[in-house]
Amino acid sequence: MVTEDTWLTVAETAPLYRVSLDTIYRQLRAGTLPFRYIRIGNSWRINADDVHRHLGIDGRDDDAA
Repeated sequence: MVTEDTWLTVAETAPLYRVSLDTIYRQLRAGTLPFRYIRIGNSWRINADDVHRHLGIDGRDDDAA
């Protein structure tokens, strides 16, 4: 079974950590974030599963069948 990764934008990630967008951008450029991320053109994407795991959030939707 092949699963696709879900990616978050910087604007979606920053509020989860309660930091500014600039803080996330600074850490992306420095390579200090503890999860996978990619850059597509001028846009950064951060792996949602890694973020949820790092924050201790269960990323599964219990209502999904």
